[in-house]
Amino acid sequence: MDMIKKIKDNWNHIKVETKTVREFGFILTGFLLIAPVIAKLIGVIFMKKPFEYWLGWPVLSVIALAINLAVFPVMTFIFRLAMFVAEKISWVLMRIVLAMMFYVMMTPVSLVMRLFGKDLLDEKIDRSAKSYWKPRDVKFSCEKYEHLY
Repeated sequence: MDMIKKIKDNWNHIKVETKTVREFGFILTGFLLIAPVIAKLIGVIFMKKPFEYWLGWPVLSVIALAINLAVFPVMTFIFRLAMFVAEKISWVLMRIVLAMMFYVMMTPVSLVMRLFGKDLLDEKIDRSAKSYWKPRDVKFSCEKYEHLY
C-alpha cells in the first residue's frame, strides 16, 4: 500500500503546464514521423538493408497530432506517463554512469598511488607513537576572522 502511495505522489508531482504538454505533443508527432525514417536510412547506409517503411508511422503521427490538438486530457496523460517513465530511467542511468565514472577514474588513481606508496590520508599505524596529533604553527589574527574569503 505504501508503494502505491509513493507512485501516486510521484505521479501528482509531475509538473503539467499547458504549453509544455502542447510542445511535447508536437515533438512526439515529429518523432513518430521522422525517427523511423532516420533509423531505416541508417540501416540502408551501414547495413545495406532495403528501405522498408511501415506506413503505420505516419498514421500514428497524425493520431498523436489529433490527440494533441483535440483531446488535451489524453495528451496530458501521455505526457505524465512519459515523464514518469523518464524519471525512473534517469534514476537508474545516473547511478550507472556515476559508478562507471568512479571506477574508471578513481581506481587507476588509487592503484598508481598504492604502487608508489603514497598515503594521502596518513593511515599507517605507528604502534610506538603516543598520539597521532599533529601540531600546527599557524597563528590567526582577528582580521583573518573578519575577512574569511
